[in-house]
Amino acid sequence: MILEGLANNVIKAIIADVDGVMVGKREGVNFPLPHMNVVGALRAVAADGIPVVLCSAKFHRALDGIIHQARLNNPHITDGGALIINPLGDKKIIEQIAIDKAVISQYLAANAAYTELYSADAYFVPKGEDPEFMAKRARLLQMEPTLVDSLNEVNAAETIIKIISYADDEFDIPRVEAQVKRLGKEVNYIWSHHPFIMPRQPCVMTAPGVSKEHAARDVARYLGVSFNQILGIGDSSADWSFVRLCGYAGVVGSNGELIKLALTKGHKTYLGKSVDDHGLLDILGHFGLL
Repeated sequence: MILEGLANNVIKAIIADVDGVMVGKREGVNFPLPHMNVVGALRAVAADGIPVVLCSAKFHRALDGIIHQARLNNPHITDGGALIINPLGDKKIIEQIAIDKAVISQYLAANAAYTELYSADAYFVPKGEDPEFMAKRARLLQMEPTLVDSLNEVNAAETIIKIISYADDEFDIPRVEAQVKRLGKEVNYIWSHHPFIMPRQPCVMTAPGVSKEHAARDVARYLGVSFNQILGIGDSSADWSFVRLCGYAGVVGSNGELIKLALTKGHKTYLGKSVDDHGLLDILGHFGLL
């Protein structure tokens, strides 16, 4: 049932996570791109003049298929907030924030995990790394990595906006987190997830102050839309960083922590089914957007 008294023109924009919200792990159904019904719904919302801002820790190339198929001609938050980009716009890169090269060198000197470095246009992996995992990453990102002899050489030559190091599984997280924490406040980091690469656990590092929250604030200003008129949609507690800013909240799936937080918004929250059951469609329908 549509929220009583809520008309389409109350919500002026949507900021939504991608993995676990639009994209799952069912090959050809909701992976690597969302189900066709979800893509169609996103296209319909955008055609009504409501920007749908994708908000992800993923490399922006992994979102290009969704953006083009759904015709989402507006800014999108990628790479954990380090890049705001609109592949369909005249000014493709709207904002980009690099990590200090000295900080990256310090991290790499103590690094003992599978690690990728990201520029705005490519991602780099040392030669000889786990080929099976590398293939999974390429499938997920819909782009092959640039294989290099040394990540230090990449750091010297490229503008790096993101580092991802992977714990082998949830029990390996403390080891990888310890090497990240040696940098103190020189980086911002979050633990992310994707069912396709489990049990590996990605730790996403960006420059200080860079986050989905900071990028969401910048995008709201860019669009000229008040957060009171924005619907935030996520599936994990990490998404609360931007969902909490929004006047309306949608949760895809059953993450108990995010549900508890989202329900603090009272009747402006709706809990949808899982990504495999197209929970995003439940949320859009409830708020009168379909």
